[in-house]
Amino acid sequence: MRKLISIGMMFFALTLCCQPASYVPKHNGNNTPGGGGNEGGTGDGSLHRVYDIEAWTTVNSHAGEEKWSVLQPMYNDFSVQSHNYLVPGTDLSDEQKTVYYTRIKKMADGRYLLLYMGGQTGSRCYCTTSDDLKTWAAPTMLLEPVQETVDGAKDWIRYSGPDAVVLSNGDVLAVFSYRATNHYKYGTGCGLVTMRSKNNGLTWSQPQIIYDAGATWEPYMLELPDGRIQCYFTDPIPACRNSGTSVLTSTDGGYTWSSKIRCSRYYKYDYDGSSTAYRGKKIFTDQMPSFRVLNDGKTLIGFLEARLESPASDSGNSYYKCSVVYNDGFDWKNLGEDTAGPARRHDLVVNGAAGYVSTFPSGEVVLSCNISSIFSLKILDHNGENFNAWDSGWLKAFTDAGSWGNTESEDGNKLLASFRSASRGAQIGRFWLNHTLFATDSKVTVDGKADEWPLKQALFVSGKNGSELMIRASRDASNLYLLADQYDVSSVKIYVSNTAPKLTVKAEISSKGSMTLSGDGVTGKCVSAETVKGGKGHVAEIKIPLSTLGASTGDAVYVYASVADSAGEVPFTNAVVSSPSTWQRIVLK
Repeated sequence: MRKLISIGMMFFALTLCCQPASYVPKHNGNNTPGGGGNEGGTGDGSLHRVYDIEAWTTVNSHAGEEKWSVLQPMYNDFSVQSHNYLVPGTDLSDEQKTVYYTRIKKMADGRYLLLYMGGQTGSRCYCTTSDDLKTWAAPTMLLEPVQETVDGAKDWIRYSGPDAVVLSNGDVLAVFSYRATNHYKYGTGCGLVTMRSKNNGLTWSQPQIIYDAGATWEPYMLELPDGRIQCYFTDPIPACRNSGTSVLTSTDGGYTWSSKIRCSRYYKYDYDGSSTAYRGKKIFTDQMPSFRVLNDGKTLIGFLEARLESPASDSGNSYYKCSVVYNDGFDWKNLGEDTAGPARRHDLVVNGAAGYVSTFPSGEVVLSCNISSIFSLKILDHNGENFNAWDSGWLKAFTDAGSWGNTESEDGNKLLASFRSASRGAQIGRFWLNHTLFATDSKVTVDGKADEWPLKQALFVSGKNGSELMIRASRDASNLYLLADQYDVSSVKIYVSNTAPKLTVKAEISSKGSMTLSGDGVTGKCVSAETVKGGKGHVAEIKIPLSTLGASTGDAVYVYASVADSAGEVPFTNAVVSSPSTWQRIVLK
């Protein structure tokens, strides 16, 4: 057994003035509930924030509604952690002092774990933890280079590509690729190791070799609903630009592992260049794997990168595209050495690299990848299929250019994301899943109080300087009701319409709390309010006759909202104020 390093402790004008669910899937073991930093509630109490909304667990509740779903930045939860902070030390080369390959996870105690490596090809792997996504603990180095004898010669073993899964028992199981610097091109002195934390990232086990039979890149962990754990990895032949994805399986919680099988490959070409020993050999790709289980509980969906180039010579320049692949069931067909697969796939559909995939209980599937050096997000339906053009619908998640990011769904209504900023460090953020509200029959008194409103469904938009707006919806036989929680000193706009703009109802609330309403029979009340932690804002209840909207039970109406603060105005993602069909939907159940 090879010697490895020891590890230490480790979101009609009327002017009114303000006055003083069912089976829950595991979501691949990466969506462990627990903890949280909820602010708000009752106290003076009527002002709530989006963190108060209950976790959404109703499986495929939004099947058929996904094309209206969007991811809304939660700017209060955005931060950048600097290269210098995350990679401490003065004795490292400049290249080794930069953060690469960030991976964020939510642990069983509700706190957050960030894994990453130093340097573009790695050498050292680190972790840090946080309660709030903004303040992060001093980093812990998990792995650093160690000198060993490989094939009779001294060589340096270096570590890269960290990823992890939070298991259903709460353990964090992390995986890393390792390679011998001088022997990598021969595939010797290379493989995968795991480390385990049983106390939410406080301490870690010694590294355990789980694969030592060849070069590896970009491992990825997945816990299946049946309790098995799969470890996917890029399985390359470095000398001829051949890759493909292989998988190992554990049936005992990640302590022992099966032999690999080749499970996902895209055929590129037969290489017949005169300068290679691989004349006539089939060359494949499909690398940097990320897989999840769809909400049907039986289908695997993956988002994989393809490295493409001219086969004319080994010096050809590479470019990258991503493919979506599916497997019926959890057991893969072994593709062997000369077969492409699986058969069900959408090949090379995105001009991007470094794909990742996450899923929501409500049905939405989220793809992420690096498009022109910008981290980008796209929503698919509950079957993992696209409902618009592959080159449209991508949300630019962060402003800085960089590489290698990931996502993780959280509590059924939020998405965590991390992505390297080349200039600054690790970009970290959280996104709210805005999707169709189902307005059910209930009794509402328009008094500016939120006592009768359940904390279950909400739409959300935030300004870049801390202001937030949360909207809930209800109805009775004759009216639609909206509850708006306006946090901080922003001004907001709320418009409701069917698809004809001439029927739009408008509500505008100033930063001081005066509310202006327009629309036949529309009434409302706005009051000053606080959260239990003292955050100030306003709460507004608005009553809209269904006759004004030309709507009845079973119909959908559309809602637009925006927040304006000192940094400008931010609307719902993708919403165009002149086009109600681009707004969010409220279905009158």
